[in-house]
Amino acid sequence: VVPTIDTEIPEYVDYEIKDQDKIILEFSKDVLPTGATYVLKNSDGNTISLAQTGWYKDGAGRVYRKKIELQRPGGLVFDPDYYVLSIQDVVDYTPQENRIIPITIEFTVIDNISPEVKSVRVKDRQLFINFSESLDPNTATSRNSYRYLSFKTYASNIFPEETIYELIAGDRTVVIT
Repeated sequence: VVPTIDTEIPEYVDYEIKDQDKIILEFSKDVLPTGATYVLKNSDGNTISLAQTGWYKDGAGRVYRKKIELQRPGGLVFDPDYYVLSIQDVVDYTPQENRIIPITIEFTVIDNISPEVKSVRVKDRQLFINFSESLDPNTATSRNSYRYLSFKTYASNIFPEETIYELIAGDRTVVIT
């Protein structure tokens, strides 16, 4: 039996943005989970720090050696933006460590994380609702975005038509009057 030497280089196949805090890169064959160089730049040309966390593991703990998981340090989410990712020095899982041809990919991260209510307070017949992030002005000032619970009927009611909705404080606070 004559052994064959694998000289086929790994190739980039696809990417996936998972939970807005992970970039999953897929390659054509098993690759080493460390040692590659990944440079991520946003639409302003600023370099975004990345941590290569290793092979991708699904929710059941299954390891995919063709997939590499990248995250921001501390698990920060990727801001909604257009990005350019340079990939180089990825090597396959063979003794020859066949190296990928450097490649640059482009992608857009969309905001798929709902804002969270941080605080609610009442002052002078006004309701102040503070959120975890800036809000879309159209959604934030829409009558259909808010309801209240009636303690008499335990029904969820929409505010009266004359109610005024105002967005303040860097688009993070809604005032309902």
